[in-house]
Amino acid sequence: LEGNTAFTVKANETTEIVVVNEALSDDTGRLLLIKKGAGTGEGIGDAVFGVYLASNNRKVGEITTDDSGEGEIALEPNRYYLKELSVPSPWVPESDKIPFTVKRADTTVTVEVSNTKGLGELLLEKTSTEGGPVAGSVFTLYRRDGSRVAEITSGRDGTATYELPVGSYYLVEKTAAVGFRLDTARHSFTVK
Repeated sequence: LEGNTAFTVKANETTEIVVVNEALSDDTGRLLLIKKGAGTGEGIGDAVFGVYLASNNRKVGEITTDDSGEGEIALEPNRYYLKELSVPSPWVPESDKIPFTVKRADTTVTVEVSNTKGLGELLLEKTSTEGGPVAGSVFTLYRRDGSRVAEITSGRDGTATYELPVGSYYLVEKTAAVGFRLDTARHSFTVK
């Protein structure tokens, strides 16, 4: 069968379907993709890359990196490029095409791709009901899953800042400033 082929199976009859798979030629090389965090060298698992022929932009395969940040695929000698399709948060996906060439069979081409973590800055502004700054309020910062990130305290100007990777978070006031009532609300936000 090639492509989408329709067939009918009649009651009380046997219908034979022949499926032929083309064997990989002995002329294949390999691509070893290594995905790391920029500056840390830590392997990034679950990153997905499309593999495309450079001559016609036809997708010929997909690679998903393992927990150590590596993935492999067999390819015939040719010019190709990788395109990152997805990467786990907080990593920022590579937007450029990553060219490579498999020159000969029985060789492995290694391509290393590094990603940076997306970062944003939280600016907390604590004010009174009259709009003036409130110093000394202590907030606990959590990831969406409830794991604690840090404690931050509003300064004299009523503000506090904290740099965070891409993700979802929430703040809870732990200690109110002297003379103020504790705000027990959960303040959720997302760093994109």
